[in-house]
Amino acid sequence: MTDARQSYLVVNQSMTAVGRITDPLLSSMTERHHFRLPPISFKPLVPMTPAALGDPSEGVIILLGQGLPNRAQMRLARGCVRSGRRTLLGWPQEHALEVIDAERIASLARHRLALLISYRLRSLFARRQASHSAALDTAGLAQSAAAGSIAKTAALVENEAANLVARFDDRIAALKHLSEDLGGRVDAHLVGAAIHVRSVISDSTLEPFSPAVLEAIHAASTSLADMRAAALDLGERFASDLPTLRRIEARSAELHDDAVQATPAVHVAQSGSDQPYGEGDLGSVETFLNRLVNDPKPAALAPDAVPTKDGRFPGTGVYLRLDFWSPLSSGGSYGHTCFQAKALSETTHDLVAVMANRFDLLDGLGVRQVAVPARSAAGLEANLLGMNHHYSDRLGMMFEALRPAYIFERAVLGNAVGAWASRRFGIPYIVEYNGSEISMRRSFMNSRYEHENLLLLAEDAAFRQATLISVVSDQVAADVARRGIPENRILVNPNAVDLRTYCPGTASEGARIRKELGLAADQTVVGFIGTFGDWHGIDVLCGAMKQIFDGDPSIRLLLIGDGRRKPEVHEAVQRGGFADRVIDAGRVPQARGAELLKACDILVSPHSSNMIDSPFFGSPTKLFEYMAMGAGIIASDLEQIGHVLAPALRPSDFAIGAPAVTDQRAVLCRPGDVKDFAAGVLALVRAPAVRAALGRNAREAAKRYYTWDQHVRNLWLRLSGKSEEGYAIDRHKRPS
Repeated sequence: MTDARQSYLVVNQSMTAVGRITDPLLSSMTERHHFRLPPISFKPLVPMTPAALGDPSEGVIILLGQGLPNRAQMRLARGCVRSGRRTLLGWPQEHALEVIDAERIASLARHRLALLISYRLRSLFARRQASHSAALDTAGLAQSAAAGSIAKTAALVENEAANLVARFDDRIAALKHLSEDLGGRVDAHLVGAAIHVRSVISDSTLEPFSPAVLEAIHAASTSLADMRAAALDLGERFASDLPTLRRIEARSAELHDDAVQATPAVHVAQSGSDQPYGEGDLGSVETFLNRLVNDPKPAALAPDAVPTKDGRFPGTGVYLRLDFWSPLSSGGSYGHTCFQAKALSETTHDLVAVMANRFDLLDGLGVRQVAVPARSAAGLEANLLGMNHHYSDRLGMMFEALRPAYIFERAVLGNAVGAWASRRFGIPYIVEYNGSEISMRRSFMNSRYEHENLLLLAEDAAFRQATLISVVSDQVAADVARRGIPENRILVNPNAVDLRTYCPGTASEGARIRKELGLAADQTVVGFIGTFGDWHGIDVLCGAMKQIFDGDPSIRLLLIGDGRRKPEVHEAVQRGGFADRVIDAGRVPQARGAELLKACDILVSPHSSNMIDSPFFGSPTKLFEYMAMGAGIIASDLEQIGHVLAPALRPSDFAIGAPAVTDQRAVLCRPGDVKDFAAGVLALVRAPAVRAALGRNAREAAKRYYTWDQHVRNLWLRLSGKSEEGYAIDRHKRPS
């Protein structure tokens, strides 16, 4: 009989949803183990309590970001353990699981308390500028508290280092042997780096937080990642040690920062340097950002010829993305980064993606990546801004050693590390800006960021240092220009699609996928994929369900993805009694999402909202993925969506029968109009020949104008002083 505890509930990092996995290995675990979680479909569950998780005989895995669980996760873990439920903590980025009990929870609680006290003392010290005697008292208190923290953390570092050193000896021997087998194709410096870090980490005479240890760990981490390209099988064996390296690095950095923050003389001496500052001192962060804004030094980038796959740009490029608080495994933003980095790598001699969170799809696409986790995964404003200090420390040596030919950075909230590295090392800097998170918060959460001025300052630092700013829409371009950036440094370059991943399925593929989903061949499948965010038209989708389902009994709705407003859809389905007509696939891996779209006859994009302080500035990735699938599309005539899908039909064009299709690509409806949207869906359900013709036209347009290869080519065209293609040509075709 199968052990019931082989089935485990999985709680997502935000504690808003649960999934379920079954694996016999889970029941055999005793402490901390390396374990790669499979794709998981999550369903909303709020509030998240032990009682809400149901039968305590079923195990539970609570997913974390990096480091320690937060207060809510601790509360849930403690309640699960008390109820007798087998409980594990999971770190998806490290592919690690740990079985916990009451004793381990108590240990974690003590560790959290020590860190909290240390953080509060450091923050207090940074803010207080009292008399000399008061400063000395504060410093003494901080040093006293830090001493206990350092002693505990040093023990952890010592244990981690001992475990790593024990494995290094046979790995070094294997590496040498492999180098001989490959005729020296594994560079000698890789062997040397492994030997060096082994000797430095095992040298008990060095302090755990010494620069020599940190430098050696950085060298080893980078070398082990590089090794994958030269010797894949051995690289995979070393990969299991990378999480250990990350933990040593993070803990050593903690010790170093604790020692610095507890020493007033060191803190004061740093204040005049060209470096970001500590997380607790936002005044110093402001000083750092102002220096970048007021004294930018953009570096020129002008290729002799437009780089292509056959004539690549020389040197090494860096793709940079540091949104540490938002680990992703699928979705528009995830696919955007992976396919864009792939296209960049195919026109650059060498490219490495430097990420805050590892993207597995990058590995699948053959793009080298180095994941540099944050010290804390909390998405608090002070943490977003303070992480400039963390990342510049960790990436500074990399940029100095690598001296990349360019940095391409996907701009993220509060981050100016790319601008800092570009200015400091004279590296050409391409910024991709996808629109204002500040405007999004005002529009959809009816609130403002507490440190909005500093977040804007970080954006300004990137804009002024940038060699080129690539934006996804005309509306974003206008916003950047209003902030004083010359228009010749701004490129409108919408999102795009990878035609190899997103393509129409064969008849047999479609039949197989429908069978997996429980769909019949004679049913008409309407699909929606997305993150169910605020501007995705979730209100329109919910409001139109009754009219759509009442209009044709063959219609089935396939939902792919998850997000903040997914519960509204569940409520609408339950309220209307549509459960037997809606298939919810949940969040799935990127490739599976593309596969599921092949089951759909019609794809919908009912975006309905302009921003509170600007027009709709988005460039929905789903739009281009829909076009590539060759299915009928119903979408809102909203800014860029309407431009890209023009020429188009309207729901009213079906009033007297199926209209003739010439070059139209989709059916466009009035934004926010539930009846118009539902009428468009029903019109295409009843006109299969029309939707097939529209689908062919849409895919041809995607192929001609909107591939990621064309998107990257537009970057090179602008930098080479030539006219862009793709959207620059297509947008002028929209009828007046």
